[in-house]
Amino acid sequence: MLDEMIKSVISYCRVAGFQEKSIKTISLRLNEFNNFLQLKGISRVRSVTYSHLSVCVADYKTPSIHVKKS
Repeated sequence: MLDEMIKSVISYCRVAGFQEKSIKTISLRLNEFNNFLQLKGISRVRSVTYSHLSVCVADYKTPSIHVKKS
């Protein structure tokens, strides 16, 4: 669902001079969120709610405290 948006964000990060490690982390997190949305059957960005964000951050693939903070 978010594939093109993720590519745009990553392109922006490169142009803005983000470090490669940061770009990899951002890419990983955004792709996990995209997978989470697909599992929930959400196909439109407008359908994403704060609750979806909260559940993904708190519970999806049992994230570490560092992932939750990011």
